[in-house]
Amino acid sequence: LSGEKAPNDRLIRYGRQFMDEHKPDLADKDIRYIILNLLRQLRVPFRNSDSIYAGIEYYNSLNKEFLAKNDSDVVTICYNVLGGIYNRLGLIDNARYSMLKSLDYLNDIEFQSGPGRIESVLGRSGKVNRNSVLGSFEIEAGKPAAAYKYLREGINNFQQLKHQLQFGDGPFMFMQMAICQSELPNDSSLYYFDKTYQMMGLFGSAPLEYAYLYMHKSAYFLKKNRLDSSEFYIRKSIGLKDSLELPAISPYGELSPLYVLAGINIKSGKPDEAIK
Repeated sequence: LSGEKAPNDRLIRYGRQFMDEHKPDLADKDIRYIILNLLRQLRVPFRNSDSIYAGIEYYNSLNKEFLAKNDSDVVTICYNVLGGIYNRLGLIDNARYSMLKSLDYLNDIEFQSGPGRIESVLGRSGKVNRNSVLGSFEIEAGKPAAAYKYLREGINNFQQLKHQLQFGDGPFMFMQMAICQSELPNDSSLYYFDKTYQMMGLFGSAPLEYAYLYMHKSAYFLKKNRLDSSEFYIRKSIGLKDSLELPAISPYGELSPLYVLAGINIKSGKPDEAIK
């Protein structure tokens, strides 16, 4: 689905049709793998279209059906998708509830997988994923203490993985912890920023991820009034964004280094530069 150029409604129609035709075949290993991937990928056209409320109805109906069949893999993915949809709608309580329910249907099995494959959101890797997402929800809600609890649990599960490089969102989770820590009394942000940078090298992270890291690290130094360090990192973020024409919006959030640069200029007593 990720490479499909069709409009969202056609993707949704195709996905639902495939599900209806092949649900009876879930015992087949290959069909099961396709359907689990399909369930996860369908979240994108539902979330990015006017069918978003239909998506809530659809995934809730699947939940009821597969709860009755005791199929925990389907149920955890459905709750996971619902959490993302509710978060997109700004319904944080519903999003949190759905993601916590998704956690309830995960076990501690570590699947052999690769970044982006369905196995990375099942078993123990799934626990890392859900706690990381819950931490992000709480950061967005301005609740760093709650975010810390989930991110700490996510990191604990991550550290128990034998094949950590197969969990592609590892660096992002550590960056979220750095952002969270900056709002807490026992600030360990620099440790987690450095850990994120180290992990990005191991994971072969894309320039977009480095641009976000530099922006958030700059924002941290700005908050601490370490303006030279703040400007150093924001220039690195701006350089990547401009030279590679990186998008302003991505799954990592909003990439807005000029906003941080404006804050640096204001604190530096250069309001005219901030306006530019």
